[in-house]
Amino acid sequence: MNLACYLQWAGLVHGAIAPENVLVRPERHSLVLVGGWGFSVKSGERPVALPRRTLEMAPCMGVKGQVADHALDLDLVRATGRELLGHSAGGGIRMDREVPGPMADWLLAASDGDAVSEYGEWTRVLEASFGPRKFVPMGMVPTDVYS
Repeated sequence: MNLACYLQWAGLVHGAIAPENVLVRPERHSLVLVGGWGFSVKSGERPVALPRRTLEMAPCMGVKGQVADHALDLDLVRATGRELLGHSAGGGIRMDREVPGPMADWLLAASDGDAVSEYGEWTRVLEASFGPRKFVPMGMVPTDVYS
C-alpha cells in the first residue's frame, strides 16, 4: 500500500503489481517493486499493453479507449495479497482459519480508488487482524526466501 501511495503521488499507474514483480526484504518487513515497469503509464493514459493477469482481473482495460487510473493498481495490490495467501480467485479466503476476518474482507473488497485512504484502511485492517502495530522480527533474510 505504501508503494501504491507513491505511485499515486507520482501520477503513475504500474499496471503489473504481482507476486513475480516484487522482492521481499523480510528483515525490514519491506518490499521493492522490481518488475513490470514496462506496463506503467501516467494516470489517465491508455497502456500500450498489460499482462494477461491484469486484463483478466480488469477486463474493462481491454476496451478501446479505456485509460488507466490508480484503482487498477489498488485492485492489483489486493489480488496479490490473495495470491500470496493461496486464494487467487478469492474463493475460500473467508473460510481459511489462517487469514483473519478483517484481512479477508479487505482483500475481497473493491477499492475506493484513492491510495492514501486505502493505506489508512489497510492500517486499520492490520490492527483489527493482529492487534496494535509492533515490529516482530521474522528471523529471515532474503536468501531464506530467494535461495
